Amino acid sequence: MRALLVGIPFLILMAFLLWMANRSRIVMANAAKEIAKEIRENTAAVKALSERIDKMKR
Repeated sequence: MRALLVGIPFLILMAFLLWMANRSRIVMANAAKEIAKEIRENTAAVKALSERIDKMKR
């Protein structure tokens, strides 16, 4: 009986922690995608700017 009283809340806690870890992983993956998109956009902007500067130099 005592094992059940200790074990059930422990199992609930473990399930909750696993659920939270899974959610945070999804959030982190979305954040990584957003960051990658920002980097691509910034790279394209820098490339366009450097091409414009090259044209001005000529």
